Amino acid sequence: MSNEELTKRELYAWYLTSTAIEPYVIAVLSVFIPVILETYSSLAGFKLEDRNVPCDIGIEDYKCVTKFGFWYVDSTSYSFYIIALSVFAQCFVYIGCGALADYGNNRKKMLLGFSYAGALFVIGFILVLNPNMYWLAGL
Repeated sequence: MSNEELTKRELYAWYLTSTAIEPYVIAVLSVFIPVILETYSSLAGFKLEDRNVPCDIGIEDYKCVTKFGFWYVDSTSYSFYIIALSVFAQCFVYIGCGALADYGNNRKKMLLGFSYAGALFVIGFILVLNPNMYWLAGL
């Protein structure tokens, strides 16, 4: 921990960064991405009773399953599995990279690197045009 006093400019930059990030996290990660993942996994899924018949999302209270690794999961819960896996991965990334950011100029480099990587993954949603590529949207 540094004993240097926090400047107003650094505090303003922190507030500005948080203001830019929070709407994305709340709107996109909480609302849009789960809906997109659920829709694509349902369109690519199969009926619960017969895994050879494609899912018909036009009927009310449809029950479909989607392939998730070696298992089949309910297509409505596919997005929750993806989010749970991402949180698990974030545990290791935050612990591993958090300490590295405290040395030298790494904080700015890592902020920019992770920002660009996140932007590329979000832009990558454009590539997911076919519902059978639902697994790519989960990345």
